[in-house]
Amino acid sequence: DRTGTMVGLGGHAFSFLLYGAQLRVTSDNFVPEYFDGTYDRRRLDRLAVFEEDVDVDGGAGWLARLGFSVLGGGLVFDTSVSGPFSTDSTAYPELRSSLTLAEGVLPGFGGLSAQASYTKFDLRTFEDLTDAEDAIIGSRVNIRSGPVIISLLYDLIYDPEATGGDPWTVRLGLESTMSC
Repeated sequence: DRTGTMVGLGGHAFSFLLYGAQLRVTSDNFVPEYFDGTYDRRRLDRLAVFEEDVDVDGGAGWLARLGFSVLGGGLVFDTSVSGPFSTDSTAYPELRSSLTLAEGVLPGFGGLSAQASYTKFDLRTFEDLTDAEDAIIGSRVNIRSGPVIISLLYDLIYDPEATGGDPWTVRLGLESTMSC
């Protein structure tokens, strides 16, 4: 009973510049990117919207994307900002940035790849970009040996409402995958 529509354009310019723009129109209580990279951090908030315990106004919104890709796609920086057109909404703009180093780019480290990310929620002023509150800083380092990939995952989350008095939450993990 909830709908959302997104239409936009994007691509490459000058063989290295990445760009994109999107117009979003949603009904009340529609979450455009429900299962994204921040799902673990925001799942209870999104569940409350889904179960209609919390109301989120629908309406028109936007997404803007800019980045670069060099070394034949071996090094990619991408950042996007999205938010509502209305300033009296319950939703505020969000920033998502990532830097990716592809496998084989570093000489002598053929099986190494990495990704770093920064996500910032509820941007109300320009100064909020550097404020740690409501931010997730993450990284992933992958090492491939034949068909096996071992990944070290690291997330640093600032949550002022965290229990125990320490607002910094660190999540570390190891992940293994196998491809044939």
